[in-house]
Amino acid sequence: PLSPPAPFPPALLAASTSASAAAAPAAADLAAVLGAAVGYLVLAGSLVYKVPQLVRVVKKRDSTGVSFSATALETASAALYVMYPVRLGMPLDSFGESVFNCVQNMGLMALLLWFPAK
Repeated sequence: PLSPPAPFPPALLAASTSASAAAAPAAADLAAVLGAAVGYLVLAGSLVYKVPQLVRVVKKRDSTGVSFSATALETASAALYVMYPVRLGMPLDSFGESVFNCVQNMGLMALLLWFPAK
């Protein structure tokens, strides 16, 4: 049988990691903060993704130029995309844009049924 490897001497381990240990957490923290900031910016942008289209349909009371089937497929795609990260318990900033896209598309589909194309 093989014997387990010998552990590193504590003095050697401390000497080799002390120089890089100070810089590593700062870089990791900065990357995490930037990653979260970008995620939340995308999430904020997705809040207004379909608003111009929704406003146009309501204002003109006409859905000419907007395809119900394409909107339904986009809604189904967004809903399926949301299921996986929710199942894994991922944070909202990693998939939230699809949640808002799905909700806005459902609203658009309701408007397409309410205001048919002329």
